[in-house]
Amino acid sequence: MPDVRRIAERYELLEQFSHGGMGDVWRGYDAVLDRPVAVKLIRPQAWSTRTSFSGSWWRSSPWPPPPDPVRPF
Repeated sequence: MPDVRRIAERYELLEQFSHGGMGDVWRGYDAVLDRPVAVKLIRPQAWSTRTSFSGSWWRSSPWPPPPDPVRPF
């Protein structure tokens, strides 16, 4: 049986399928919503090199938001 990582007693990380400069993306499963999900794990180095990561991300977001944005859970 494969080793399954669980985050926040909710998300099961099943298989890493992508990675980039900020972190890794995993194919996962949300046990609460009973559905497959994608989970991005941000590397600690990404936070330390971007002191205002959330602020710069927010400023780069389109405003107003598109009419049908992806709904995060």
